[in-house]
Amino acid sequence: MASPVLQYPANAPPVAVLAAARIGGVAVRATPEKEWPNAAAPTLTLEDGAKLTGVASLLRYVARASRASAGLYGIDAVASTLVRPLPRSTGAVRISPPSSLS
Repeated sequence: MASPVLQYPANAPPVAVLAAARIGGVAVRATPEKEWPNAAAPTLTLEDGAKLTGVASLLRYVARASRASAGLYGIDAVASTLVRPLPRSTGAVRISPPSSLS
């Protein structure tokens, strides 16, 4: 299974995502993009072609995909609920379906 590809502006790496992936044992292939503007949101492309965009979405993915022993997403339903706070803004999160569903 190939590691998801994490793309981000070369001058603005998503440090929280990279750190969480390392702590949780989630393999990602980091690809800094020199041509991307600093304000561009990081994107994680999964093996099936689905894309997740934005730090909050990427952190949730990494937490859920992490080793249970890392405890990034909690050890039970209550802890998982506490990890996932309400969104602070009404900004939409873009999730692209796998290419097989497009």
